[in-house]
Amino acid sequence: MSMSKTQNDELSLELLFLQRVSYKRAKQFRNTYIILQLLIILISVLKYYNVLNNQGYWISFGMLFIFSICMGYLSSKYNLIGVKTQDYFDRRLFGLLDYIDTNIDFEDLIHRAKVVKKRYSNDYAFQVSNTGDKGGVKDWYTLPNKDERLLPLYCQLENNIWSFHLAKINLVIYSILFALMSLSLLVVFWNQSLSTLVIFVCKYITIILPFTLSVFKLMSMVRSRLSLKNKIDNMNLRKNISLDRFNVILNDIQVQAFQIRKEKYLVSEIIYKMFRRSRHSFISEYISSKFEEDVKWV
Repeated sequence: MSMSKTQNDELSLELLFLQRVSYKRAKQFRNTYIILQLLIILISVLKYYNVLNNQGYWISFGMLFIFSICMGYLSSKYNLIGVKTQDYFDRRLFGLLDYIDTNIDFEDLIHRAKVVKKRYSNDYAFQVSNTGDKGGVKDWYTLPNKDERLLPLYCQLENNIWSFHLAKINLVIYSILFALMSLSLLVVFWNQSLSTLVIFVCKYITIILPFTLSVFKLMSMVRSRLSLKNKIDNMNLRKNISLDRFNVILNDIQVQAFQIRKEKYLVSEIIYKMFRRSRHSFISEYISSKFEEDVKWV
């Protein structure tokens, strides 16, 4: 079966829907986690200025902290389900199931996909009937009219360049938010001594640190995606290459992409929806000149 048909068969569409639902849940829990962390910072400032008494602070802090830990756990759980589902879908589509070296329970993912499909039947019907620019999962990859054996590489390139593009946008937004948070602390403590600000930051470092780490994690993801992009771009396929050797190279790229996705960074749903309509035109323009069909297969 051709890749264009395989990516639209029933199991593929069910897996893509499970992936989308899982990532969506992970983002919802992640957003709740961020809100709870911001509330912890807020009550910490209120306590510092004696607006909130000691008892009220510790009760509020305890409840918010416990809920934030739960939200963080659930976000990681559903993100991992999405990552594994995406990896299974790609490997099935690319013919790389025999090369898998990660611990993924395919039967569990298939079962989850069936359950989610039944639970959200109306949403499933909409998504499998529409392409990505309209919020659906049909025709997931933009498959050019090229050598069928090279199509998995185009898909890898599409995966990576799109994620790299969104990550750069998110990095700008997170950097702005980080700057605003830093500016807010400076404004709040403007009339205080530097030591007072340092003491506050040190005292509540476990609260401020997660957001700060998110910025650095995003920067790391951008670098990783750029490295993978350069690796794909610089592949020399203009020589004799066997299909088995090509699949080994493709599997190496798949493993690297899997590890990047496991970093638990989630692209903002708002950003994704803003740019999804331009995805296919953006991808098509980028990959149109990649990997000409002069590959010599042996």
